[in-house]
Amino acid sequence: MKKGRVVRYRLCRDNTANERLNKALDLCVQSVLDIYPSGMVHAVVLTGSMARGEGSACMRKEGSVRVYGDIEMLVVFDDTEDMAEHASRLKALGKDVTGKLKDMGVLCDVEYGPAPRKYFAHIRPHIFGFELKKHAKVLWGDESVLDLIPDMKEVDIPVEDAWMLLSNRVVEQLLCLDGAISGVSVDATVDEAVLYNHCKMILDLATSILVFTGMYRASYEERATMIDRAVRAIGNDETRDALAGFPDKVRFWTEAKLDPVLLSEYATCGPASGRGSLDLWLELVPLVRAVWTWETNLLTGGRWELDPRRLAERVLSSEGFLRRLKGWARLALNREVSKTPAFFRKMTGGIFRGSPRYLVYISSILLYFSTPGLLNGGAENEKETLDFIGRNIPVVFDSGEASDWQSVRRDLVRGWRVYLRNSGV
Repeated sequence: MKKGRVVRYRLCRDNTANERLNKALDLCVQSVLDIYPSGMVHAVVLTGSMARGEGSACMRKEGSVRVYGDIEMLVVFDDTEDMAEHASRLKALGKDVTGKLKDMGVLCDVEYGPAPRKYFAHIRPHIFGFELKKHAKVLWGDESVLDLIPDMKEVDIPVEDAWMLLSNRVVEQLLCLDGAISGVSVDATVDEAVLYNHCKMILDLATSILVFTGMYRASYEERATMIDRAVRAIGNDETRDALAGFPDKVRFWTEAKLDPVLLSEYATCGPASGRGSLDLWLELVPLVRAVWTWETNLLTGGRWELDPRRLAERVLSSEGFLRRLKGWARLALNREVSKTPAFFRKMTGGIFRGSPRYLVYISSILLYFSTPGLLNGGAENEKETLDFIGRNIPVVFDSGEASDWQSVRRDLVRGWRVYLRNSGV
């Protein structure tokens, strides 16, 4: 057995949960070292909110640790290694370690991602890269890998990255819609996934606004102190009016993210008590629409536009052909995708429309904005939007054509998971 880690970090607020999570990281690291020959792994790096000391973890009455979110790690290899092969192996390992942690009383998903050593030296300014440089922790191995990351400042982060962050959160909202529709969980008024994704959406709306106003900060607590100034700096009156009271929401949900006991209290005896999961899910749609409209107008330039489909067209036309071509070429290498019905027909047209990433984002955004009407039986009123999405969705998994808006939603979410999340497509 190779030697594991000995350093202890502040991962979350709760002291007892913090100690248990450090022991969980011991297992996470050792599990990597056990499956690879000596010398193959250069380092194991902790990323995400735990690396910032802002993990959402609390003790439950029965003595288990509940973590909202994941333990996220990069496993660093030599540049010559096959990252696709390692990705498959590490995905399986993550599932295995998740099960072992559950047996230890730590309820948390584990995600490993492979990275060649040269990756760090080529990181360009973006939110993940900035947080990696400032807060990532080398749990085991060569600590110098983080020194390879070029220096960058908060203001160097491009606004497109913040726009994509918001788009990812919208896809996650579509992902948890089933929980919102199905009602309540066993031990709370509001479905747990809906509640946590509500929290994440509020906080990353704030993150996105801060990047667009040049006031981004790397930690949730720092962002909560800056959001008042950022909202006041927004030049569009309608957007500013839509965000009245938003800074107070950011401060509340920041505290709830850092002290997840508040999440349970919010659902069982707080503002969400007596409300359904769907009400909580729907509450965010107008707010997200206001912020997305403002950001997309700034991102694409030109005359101020309120119609989401016209803004969608502007976004797609702003992409260069080479980026679209590269995105589709990478997607064609994904076996799960390339064998789907009508994929090559979709690809032939999609190359001239947008990259798979942007097509998924745009389609998800439009479907998200249309969902309140669709849930009320208004499919006919949303026909033009659904037709637009049908033309632009990159992959339909189960049949040649998506048959209804719920199947469209499932295809978008599945596609995001299969070929977009943590990828460069």
